[in-house]
Amino acid sequence: MLVRLPKAWCWSRTGGFETTALLTDMNEPLASAAGNAVEMQNAVDFLKGTAIDNRLWDVTVAQGGELLASGASLLMQRPVLA
Repeated sequence: MLVRLPKAWCWSRTGGFETTALLTDMNEPLASAAGNAVEMQNAVDFLKGTAIDNRLWDVTVAQGGELLASGASLLMQRPVLA
C-alpha cells in the first residue's frame, strides 16, 4: 500500500519549499530479497530490467513522479537564469 500525504501536512519548515511524503507498509518488503548481498543483486536486476518487483516498481514510479512534479513547481516559482 502506498499513501501520499496531503501537501498541507508536509510543509518544510527549514527551506520554505513544499515537500511531499510517500508512506509504504513496513509489514511487507518492497522487493523479493532480504539480506545485503541479495538486496544489492535485486537492485542491479531491477535497474537492468531483468527482474522487476511490482511493489518496488510502484514506489519507484511514485517517487519519480513526485520528483518531477516538485521540480516543475520549483521552476514555476523561480526565474530561470541564463
